[in-house]
Amino acid sequence: MSASGWQVFVEVPGKAPVELAMGESVIGRSRSAPVQIAESTVSRQHAILVVEPGVVRLKDLGSSNGTFVNGKRVEGTTGLSDGDKIVVGEAELVIRILAPLGPAEATQRLVLPPMTSPLVESGAKTAPAPEPVGFRPTPTPIPEPFGSPAAAASAAVPDPPRPMAPPAAPAWTPEPPKPAIEPRKGGEVLGSIREIDSVPVPPVPVRKPVTVDHGTAAGFWVRVAAALLDSIPVLLLAGISVALSFFVSSTLGMLVSLLQFAYGALIAVVMPALKGETPGKKLLKLRIVTDPPGPGPGLGWGPALIRLAGHLVCSLTFGLGYLLVAFTAQKQGLHDLIAKTRVVRRA
Repeated sequence: MSASGWQVFVEVPGKAPVELAMGESVIGRSRSAPVQIAESTVSRQHAILVVEPGVVRLKDLGSSNGTFVNGKRVEGTTGLSDGDKIVVGEAELVIRILAPLGPAEATQRLVLPPMTSPLVESGAKTAPAPEPVGFRPTPTPIPEPFGSPAAAASAAVPDPPRPMAPPAAPAWTPEPPKPAIEPRKGGEVLGSIREIDSVPVPPVPVRKPVTVDHGTAAGFWVRVAAALLDSIPVLLLAGISVALSFFVSSTLGMLVSLLQFAYGALIAVVMPALKGETPGKKLLKLRIVTDPPGPGPGLGWGPALIRLAGHLVCSLTFGLGYLLVAFTAQKQGLHDLIAKTRVVRRA
């Protein structure tokens, strides 16, 4: 809870709700972002939340896929209300804004019993208790000598009953024990605050899948150009290997051939698995994605190896499998259909 009493939470799919501090909080794929979403469709710094007492604003940071609030794209800065739905990439977030409690709800009055009389210090004199109204003390008679006529008369006639005086009030009355206050964690005295902290956060509501555009499918000729750019180093290394084998040393030619094989593995498996791109595709602003896209920037090792096997199948068809790119709706070749991948243009 902030110093102003306002509480702002962001419900992130698959995670516990994130409480936002006063000021600016970034939403993005970066690990340093307060609201981190590990999805490839989310930019590293996708949007920013500005929290002030009673006011929450959202600003898009020029993300690739844009930011939406309740189905409407955010242009510039927009204000948020409790329960608004924010869509970044494929993730749908829910903003929760809790207002501070009033004084009547946040405090609890402690009623102390009244004191009947003040305590008397040790050694101090106390005032005599007041006599009840209508009561007069009876003087104590002086006893007569034994055997005298007055003594005999007093022995023969019994004394009349005397009214009993009420007991004198004590000088002070001990206070009743005060109600014990249960100690609370963190030195809290107000019970309602602990009750607020113990209230469970409502679960994330079930939502419908959101369809997000992940980029325009790359056409046939731009993919051919990217493949030619990737093959230039392979052809150069092959020429160097042949020249060294014939004119210098077959051992040097073998080493260059190994370097050529390593480069082929790099562009065919390693870079698609880790980055989702090759040098040629990066120059032409293309990117390989899974269908549907995965959480990371690359394909992962499994889809990358399956895509390599798809390239081998296309080679067995004498390259006819690559011609499917020009005829399918999603511009996918046979190797893309086997590995369930697509090549799209980056924004």
